Amino acid sequence: FGQVRLFVASVLLFHGAALWDAAWGPGVDRHYGRTKKGPVNFVPTGSVLLDQIVAWRQSRRPDPTKVMYVITDFRGYSAYFPGGQVDLDTAYYRLQQDVIRLLGQFGHRYSVVLKIPPGFNGTDLYRSPLLRWVERGRYRLTMNTRPLGEGLHDVGLFIIDCPSTTLIQCAATRASIIVYSGAPHHSVMPAAEGLLAKRAICCRTREAFLHAIERTLVEGVQPSPLEVNDEFLAEYGTYLKDGKSAERMAEQLSAVYGHA
Repeated sequence: FGQVRLFVASVLLFHGAALWDAAWGPGVDRHYGRTKKGPVNFVPTGSVLLDQIVAWRQSRRPDPTKVMYVITDFRGYSAYFPGGQVDLDTAYYRLQQDVIRLLGQFGHRYSVVLKIPPGFNGTDLYRSPLLRWVERGRYRLTMNTRPLGEGLHDVGLFIIDCPSTTLIQCAATRASIIVYSGAPHHSVMPAAEGLLAKRAICCRTREAFLHAIERTLVEGVQPSPLEVNDEFLAEYGTYLKDGKSAERMAEQLSAVYGHA
């Protein structure tokens, strides 16, 4: 199987034959700009949601005893690769089991939250086994199906096994982060990983990911600093880090449609 390279975070604007991609950060253009075809223009604007999360940093104090394990959907046959990626789904399911078993050993020291994507417990058969397995095991954790943005700021440690948009949201907080950056189903672009490593613990292998989780929980999650490294966030999320993503988006909309 191939790999899906992240991060892509943007809004598409159409006008006539032209297309503008209002990207969250310049990293999108740096990666895709050289390969783009047709009248596509990448314009970094930042993200209004991420601006809001960053603005809340000073008034929200993360709890070092609260750990959130953020998972994503299984892909099944609706995958990016020919024939689906069922084999990768099986590996991902087993990884989730290993992480939950490990977190279960620390239920007496930490408040553990399993962050489930909206719709994860749907009717599709390939989505339900994990939740049934967790319920049978009676692990000491809370399941959360609310949007991630509603419960970010009191978390002391995020554990992320799939580097998707949720990772950028977590990076906008002050919390510690452990991320499986070498996951076979999604991997982080080399340039992005170099910046991310300044903000989070990046793990290229399954073994390193589990070891980093265990070591961090044994040693204790450190209190979050007031200032964190935002180079990764600026490149893929907030752009200029000035809280003015909405203004830039409005300017771009005006430029594209103002004279239509």
